[in-house]
Amino acid sequence: MPEFEKLEIAVDGVVSVRALGQGPEALAEIDRLKLVNPNVNDLEKGEDGLFRRRDGLIAEPNVDVRVATGVLEGSNVNAIHSLMEIISLQKQFELQIKMMDKADTLDQSTSKIMQLS
Repeated sequence: MPEFEKLEIAVDGVVSVRALGQGPEALAEIDRLKLVNPNVNDLEKGEDGLFRRRDGLIAEPNVDVRVATGVLEGSNVNAIHSLMEIISLQKQFELQIKMMDKADTLDQSTSKIMQLS
């Protein structure tokens, strides 16, 4: 992508840039987003986090799909729930470490007793 002063993405998916030092009339189209509208039931989530069609085919572009410009997407994560989950996992980890330390101490004690016999 060339160095640019301004980047615009139009509602139809056209990506345009204005090069450094150019006037507003010098907006150049550099690419186009492929906008698709697949059936949600035909999608599956891959291990890499990307969604793909179950049949492996590539989704066809749909001219009715539009990009919403100037919109901020909200998070799909509940921050409080995630924080509580992290704290719970941390407590479980600490408990397991303490149990391993206790098991090691018991093992050493048992070894000492066995040596005395």
